[in-house]
Amino acid sequence: MIFAVIGIAAARAESGLRADAVVLRLDDPRFAVTERDIADYQASQRCYPEGLDSRKAAFMRQLEPAVLSRLLFASAGIEISTRALVEEEARVERETKAPDILACIKAHFGPDKERYRRVFLRPILTQREFYRHLGYDRRVQARAYAAADAVAERVKGESFPSLAARLGLEYSSATYRAEEASGAAAKGPPSSEGGRAPLPEGAAQGKAAFEAHFIEAYLKGLPAGKARLEPVDSDSELLFIKLLEKEGARYSFETLRIRKMTLNRFLDAQPRIPAEVSDAELKVWLKGIAGNPYLGLLDIP
Repeated sequence: MIFAVIGIAAARAESGLRADAVVLRLDDPRFAVTERDIADYQASQRCYPEGLDSRKAAFMRQLEPAVLSRLLFASAGIEISTRALVEEEARVERETKAPDILACIKAHFGPDKERYRRVFLRPILTQREFYRHLGYDRRVQARAYAAADAVAERVKGESFPSLAARLGLEYSSATYRAEEASGAAAKGPPSSEGGRAPLPEGAAQGKAAFEAHFIEAYLKGLPAGKARLEPVDSDSELLFIKLLEKEGARYSFETLRIRKMTLNRFLDAQPRIPAEVSDAELKVWLKGIAGNPYLGLLDIP
């Protein structure tokens, strides 16, 4: 598989393209995409059995993190650090399920770890950091967290239906059952990073497993008639939970759901980003794409 990447430099030279030529230029030069970025990503894809060896696809895979990096820095002053990239490199090395593919990719970059981190690791970290910022930054999600604070102040003395009506929130109620057969799905504490605690690895992905885990994570130990004072905080919502009654294995509860700002709403509020695409074919191709929220931000003349 390593032989799949041999000759990429020669192919680039034959095409007459300079490796450092800028293909996508944004208003901040730190977030440009070069011919080398595209070629390096194409080479990495050749290491996969069914990798998509496409210049257009490689360009798009580098364009999206470039736009996200520009947004992160402009809205929050966040830039992916060298330390974060080094830590991500160690994590990938440690956790990879396909060491032969990873070895092939790293063989293409050789000793040039900067290029490997830029093209292969930076997109992973940028997307992760951007969605963390979008979902959990209190400035971005100011309206949702303000609503949660208002609920928290009143949750002890006011009913959920009343709060929902007064604050314009989503109310629902349900009954879940803690099936003995699903006990394996309830191992482990709730996620420490917020959100609905994920089903443990290997657990059955069915309704009974989900209900058993939800009970273990959020209802077990909660007195009947009492609400959790803190919401379950996930990337898309804040969820207040109140246990109504417990009868045997049956847990009846109600919730107040506060929706967070979505990706599209966040992007719609951002100013357009001046951009230049030097490759005429890629430029025409980009302008013909509809529905991509990141492309919608770019002002390409």
